[in-house]
Amino acid sequence: MPQTYQEWRLAQFLSSSSPEGEPGADPDKDGKTNEFEWLTKTDPRDGTDCWSLGLDSTPSGMEVSYEGLSDRSVRILQSGDLQNWSPWGHPDNDGLPRNPALPAVLTITPGLHRQYFRAEIEPR
Repeated sequence: MPQTYQEWRLAQFLSSSSPEGEPGADPDKDGKTNEFEWLTKTDPRDGTDCWSLGLDSTPSGMEVSYEGLSDRSVRILQSGDLQNWSPWGHPDNDGLPRNPALPAVLTITPGLHRQYFRAEIEPR
């Protein structure tokens, strides 16, 4: 069973009511809310511990990558204008939890121009 936000909050802040444990708080000042830190299993007190999408150039093209998250659904959304977002139609963009020891790597089809990507993360 995945850890609830309240369980995580108590484990991280030793209190279920402290202001720094609020979902919208950012005690490490890294620009990520506690809710995001809970979803991505990062340390809310360490500004250098972060989860992000990677975009890499390889000999065969471009790749989107991210650290796997057990008991989390990660879906990559794409947009051509940063306003209208939809699930990326990549066959491995299935929202299934991934092994944290293995990064997820999805190759971008050649010919996609001016595409933007972001992640949607939900507990499973």
